[in-house]
Amino acid sequence: MEQFFPKPEGLDTTIKKKPKEDPLGVFLERFGDELGVDSAVTGKMDFSYLTPEQRAESMWALFQNVKRSMVQMRARGVQKGLTEDELNELRMGVGAIKNLYEDEEVKKVFVEQHRRHAQEREAINGDLEKFESLKRTISTEEGSLDDYARRIFGKRGNINEMDRMLFKTAKNNLSESRARMDELLGLNAELRVLHQAENIGKYAKELREKGYMWLPSRREFLEQFEEAALFGRPLLVFGESGTGKTELIKNASLKLTGLIANETPGKDTRFESLIAKAKISTNGENYYEYQEIGEAATGMSTTLDEKRSHDGRIVIDDEFNLLPQAEQILRLSRIASWKPGRKIKMPVVNREVEIAPDFLYSASVNLASDKYTGGRSDIPLEVMRKFHKLEVGFIPQTDNDPEIYDGMIAALMDENGRFRASKEEVSPAFEKEKEETRLIQKGGQEIRQNVRKWELKSQEEKDGKTVMAGGFVWRLACTLNELNKSIAHQETVLKRKGEGQYLNKVLIDVGRITEWLQTYVTMEDKISLEQFITEKIRDQFSEMKSFSQEDRELAKDFFAHFSIDLKSDTERPRVNFEVMTPRDIGLLSPRVRYEIVSEESVLAESFYVTPEGKRVEYKIQRFERGGREFIPGELYVRETDGKKYAEKFLGINKENGLPVLAPYRKEMAVSRQENTTMAVAQAQWRNPETQKEQSIEIDVEKVLAEQKKFYKDRLGLEIDEREVRSIWNKHFAEIQSEIEKYGYDEILIVPADLLTLGTLNSVLIETMEETVSGKKKQVAATFQGSNFATGGSFAGVRNSYPSKYRLVLTHSIQSIEDHPLLKATRNKTVMQVTNLDEAEVVRRIANGKDLPVHCTFEINGQEIEVQAEGVSLEEYDLQQRMRFDKTGEHLDTKNNSIARLLKSYSGSLVVHSFWRPAGRRLAVAAAAPGVADDTLGSRLSRSFSN
Repeated sequence: MEQFFPKPEGLDTTIKKKPKEDPLGVFLERFGDELGVDSAVTGKMDFSYLTPEQRAESMWALFQNVKRSMVQMRARGVQKGLTEDELNELRMGVGAIKNLYEDEEVKKVFVEQHRRHAQEREAINGDLEKFESLKRTISTEEGSLDDYARRIFGKRGNINEMDRMLFKTAKNNLSESRARMDELLGLNAELRVLHQAENIGKYAKELREKGYMWLPSRREFLEQFEEAALFGRPLLVFGESGTGKTELIKNASLKLTGLIANETPGKDTRFESLIAKAKISTNGENYYEYQEIGEAATGMSTTLDEKRSHDGRIVIDDEFNLLPQAEQILRLSRIASWKPGRKIKMPVVNREVEIAPDFLYSASVNLASDKYTGGRSDIPLEVMRKFHKLEVGFIPQTDNDPEIYDGMIAALMDENGRFRASKEEVSPAFEKEKEETRLIQKGGQEIRQNVRKWELKSQEEKDGKTVMAGGFVWRLACTLNELNKSIAHQETVLKRKGEGQYLNKVLIDVGRITEWLQTYVTMEDKISLEQFITEKIRDQFSEMKSFSQEDRELAKDFFAHFSIDLKSDTERPRVNFEVMTPRDIGLLSPRVRYEIVSEESVLAESFYVTPEGKRVEYKIQRFERGGREFIPGELYVRETDGKKYAEKFLGINKENGLPVLAPYRKEMAVSRQENTTMAVAQAQWRNPETQKEQSIEIDVEKVLAEQKKFYKDRLGLEIDEREVRSIWNKHFAEIQSEIEKYGYDEILIVPADLLTLGTLNSVLIETMEETVSGKKKQVAATFQGSNFATGGSFAGVRNSYPSKYRLVLTHSIQSIEDHPLLKATRNKTVMQVTNLDEAEVVRRIANGKDLPVHCTFEINGQEIEVQAEGVSLEEYDLQQRMRFDKTGEHLDTKNNSIARLLKSYSGSLVVHSFWRPAGRRLAVAAAAPGVADDTLGSRLSRSFSN
């Protein structure tokens, strides 16, 4: 949030500026002379070998280093008492910054790029606070889950119900927060870009500090490992060679115990040798020195120790199935009973010991198959039964989940989170498609967003040849993925080779490539990244004496397929370097597949009722002041009498042109109107199909403003606002409850004495104009099925409700198959949906009585009871036109989404309707109550009236 200008009670228009646009300039003004950098730095530093963009990046990196040093010194309480070395180091850093900053070209690049970064964050200010809060929550909850796992892991012999509940609660909380984050990111493209960039920064930090990245697939394994470890049983971790099983267990061990895991020496070591070895002390005393398993199980180094030096370790028994079966059976017959806290007689030392609380035995294997020979044994069934089993797959690399690529991008970041490679050499290639329009909620307002989508491009023409598209790093990630598939004997891009497409050994893995990329970041005079890495790979291949020539040649064929030439030693040209903001880094990912071209509020004007009851009408427009733009929905801070208040910028006052501000709390203050108790209905609905929570908000004042204009413009009708608010107030609690139960996210105002159905069809439906071949063209006349026509067409339709003002809750989804509850009504008769017998259904239709929805669906093994109403044809027509006006889309355009309208009857039949894209027209028909079809489902609603 930014410091904002006006006070509501006055016209003070002063912006309180912070050193945001040029923090380096402010820093040098404050500390440059104080540290005497002119005398400390002679000015002979030569940065001419770097481009202005690279120099700007280096200047920012130096600035971060200096700030860190100053923070650390302040924390130590060091002010005047710096050592000479510390003072000189600080002077050198500030001097280098000053040297670079005085280069006008570098300064210009820095200021422009820093301003661009700030503007990119401000562009998503509406949801940014919610995103930052949720991100902190997820980070905290991941830490809590790890903490609970550590705590329970250490007391596995004595876990109680509270422990289990806490662990389960932590897991559920994390799952729900991740679902909310997914939902939030799905609504905001710019937020998703930022999220992607921040994830890359997080992986980069983990790689620098811990040497390991917790990419999503690895984090998922960690949580599985943590849960499995709580049982106390030995773990069998299996997967293909090269999936990183051992590294995963090592790092999971650090998370769970804080200690490095013990690794067994290999297949030729006997079990007894892993427990202890006899020793003689200098005074001639006999004792035993605990070995890998013994030390991990006891927490002691020797039998001379009187107590544990630690609480136990995790053991990694790699290539377990290279052991003879007799040895496998021996190890598990002993270790399977070594539960934490249990007293046993330790083999070899032949003394009673208590198993340390953090001891866990794990074995990693490539399970025996036709592919793997070379001494691997099938693990005996009695051994397999003693293990809790976990599978590890390769790090994924697909268009939708490019984790290998993410890891490589992270490796190219420096300690200050700056990207130190050329965008040209790392980015995938995209083909941008036509623009499309959609509606989103942003900053509490409905926004029409024009977006341009793009798709990955796999090939392109270069120098008259067809080559694989994309920068070097993207193509390298795709190559590694194919090498992984080859090792796993999955079909690869070289499938034409048949059995010849499969490698026998892992020649090169992601970990090695990551190390090289980190080395590249540290280089000062950077050559082409492609040249640097291909030289490393070529050197690696020359050292692979133990690998077959066939494997080496096949690997080169995979590289060649992705236009990576390992044979040529021709020097690659240096590529242009450009400064990349977090947004630029986020946009490298194929996960982010559209960009926002423009945004505009759906409503041009609105009003706000102040806490004092004064109505303020405003235009929903941006506001310029002091060289900055302020966007409706952004949050700002006003300071009065030493206190800070958060306020939301709504727009420009129509009367005086001043900004309109509304108080902001955790729950946004709502506009209030006379006779309105609550303007906004809010609820959380859990999708039974995905188990994700969706935040739903319906603002009656916004609905009134939109639909009042709709009825006036389209039908020449005036809406009775007092009646609408009266219905809303009377049923507010029930409306919120219905939203929470069934996920209704749209409300229709249906006035009394609405026009006849035939008129509605001709005025609302048949006047739609679509763009066809670049020209506006009216849709075709509505198709009427023979049953519907026989029943009297539109004039013959009977609705099951009286003509009066109603508010109708319904679903905004485009097609029935898009909502789990509506989808569950498909392939069911009217009797099955209403829980009425056929005679009663026929009687109700004949008398124009309601057919209530009252049934139970099973979704993902969960029984969902639904009590609702259907939708009528007039409600459907209203919803069709309102959607078209907002989005240019029609309802129920898919073949398997025909809407049965349970509140409208044609003769003895029930009406149904859908849109025919091919014919460019609405279709209306009718069917008997006993018809059940997998294309025919019911739209649901709930109506309210006085």
